[in-house]
Amino acid sequence: MNKQAIIHLPNLEDSYALNEKEAVIRLRAAQGDLQSVVLIYIDKYRHMFHDYHVWEQCEMARVASDGRYDFFEAIIPHDCQVVDYYFVLNGVDEAICYGYGGFFAENEHQLDMSFSMPAIQKDDLFVLPEWTKTAVIYQIFPDSFYRGDGADFEGWYRGPRDGDDHLGGTLQGVIDKLDYIQLLGANVIYMTPIVVSPTNHKYHISDFYHVDPRFGGDDKFAELVQLAHARGMRVLLDGVLHSTGLAFPAFQDVVRNGRDSKYWNWFLINDFPVQTEYPINYKAWGKLREMPNLNRNNPEVVAYLLDVMTFWVREFDIDGWRLDTVDDMSHAFLREARRRIHAIKPDCIIGGELWYDARPWLKGDMLDSVMNYPFTHNVLAFFGKKAVSPTQFSHGLGWLRGRYPYQAWTGLWNLLSSHDTVRFFSQLDEDVTAMKLAVLFQFTYPGTPFIYAGDELGMTGHSLQCRCGLWWDKRHNQELLAYYRRAARLRQENPALMYGDFDEILVSDERGLYGFARRFEGTEIRVFFNMGTAEQTISVLEGAVDLLEGEVVTAVTIKIQPKSAVILRHELQTTKNCV
Repeated sequence: MNKQAIIHLPNLEDSYALNEKEAVIRLRAAQGDLQSVVLIYIDKYRHMFHDYHVWEQCEMARVASDGRYDFFEAIIPHDCQVVDYYFVLNGVDEAICYGYGGFFAENEHQLDMSFSMPAIQKDDLFVLPEWTKTAVIYQIFPDSFYRGDGADFEGWYRGPRDGDDHLGGTLQGVIDKLDYIQLLGANVIYMTPIVVSPTNHKYHISDFYHVDPRFGGDDKFAELVQLAHARGMRVLLDGVLHSTGLAFPAFQDVVRNGRDSKYWNWFLINDFPVQTEYPINYKAWGKLREMPNLNRNNPEVVAYLLDVMTFWVREFDIDGWRLDTVDDMSHAFLREARRRIHAIKPDCIIGGELWYDARPWLKGDMLDSVMNYPFTHNVLAFFGKKAVSPTQFSHGLGWLRGRYPYQAWTGLWNLLSSHDTVRFFSQLDEDVTAMKLAVLFQFTYPGTPFIYAGDELGMTGHSLQCRCGLWWDKRHNQELLAYYRRAARLRQENPALMYGDFDEILVSDERGLYGFARRFEGTEIRVFFNMGTAEQTISVLEGAVDLLEGEVVTAVTIKIQPKSAVILRHELQTTKNCV
């Protein structure tokens, strides 16, 4: 047994509250090293003071592997002051116990050697609003989305040459396409910045408190939010809180007045006078002169930015924020922003742009979710580039599942493209079959499907071409659009695909097969992908319904053609781990 690889981080990522009465306990071991793990636990003070000596036990489930580690997990009841627990590790050639005091023989000083988990505190729970569990996010880059019904679309179907090249999309255009968005199956609209800015992307902000007149102004945005809410849809805004634009009044005051400006300490300026042409003498986001960094260690700036975030919730009733490069913001700021926003609207959410391991931000006290770029990279490698095997695909996804809190990884924003990436269809070399399989996976895997407007139309584009005016004419791919709608409908009609537990049930490199199950309230949905080059046969449970074909499967097996998928639903008796 490789004891050096046994890892359990108590009261951090490996023991945490799932809800008010249940806790998740995890253990990590070298992949393939342990045959099984049994969790032994007891109410500590009942044991100490009330002569209760019955230790509960349950076998932990192997929930993920990442190529180096196996991750074992159990959900146990926890409604007492302290739960003490330890693990029985069953290897190929030995069995040994593991606790806070290290490794020990069974029945030897269990209480002294155990880990402890204190009482669950309601205020510390990571709780996502209920509406997020059924969410499908539709990302809109307003300038290139739609000009509006009856508008002239001359010069529309192209990419912007640079940030100053406006295509003319408006919020009225978004309003005019609400039927389209809803028919697509999306129920959350996330827009990149809409505030006053000279650029088409609005990241060079001149005014944080008003909607850019090019998009239609404040009243038009208020109308959009009201109409979206009337349809049961949510609206998220993009928050750019790390920097301003050159035209931001406070920065212009510093340019004019130097150190005599009352705002000189709002920015990070090396010396005066301010030089706005290269080489600049102030810190700027990405070293771009047009985006001077705000001094977020200045209490005045912090107060200003917190007011910006609460203003849009309070005055326009938005449903949340996506914060740009959220790792530029302090954890203290994010905690306070969350507290203030929830005081106004408890089911408001904060998501963030992060391209890497987001665990420090996903503990329930800062962010609700992040853009899941690791998902994007794994899906592209498996369905597009064919660069990874089913096992490697499983390991890539397992890295997140084994480490992130359950509430976090089941609520991640699973995207294929965004306004910051090459269009996913371009990366697939416009392979419609591969795109459809990726979309089907996106809508059946745990997490929130996230659609960048235009992906459903088969749009392509590298660099700024990914922000091309949307293809509302006949050039769009009707087959893909129909498939997106079908995938969204499949998810909406099957609660197991929104709420269900997850279990990998088939990973075969030899056959090119990858399969998983989602289980919820007595229903199991099994999803299989054949990424190999030959037809494969899998067994079918009695009474299963083929959801893609819409018929009951009467045979005991079913064939999966190469580069295709099968989705089967059947009823079963569910059991829950250890509870």
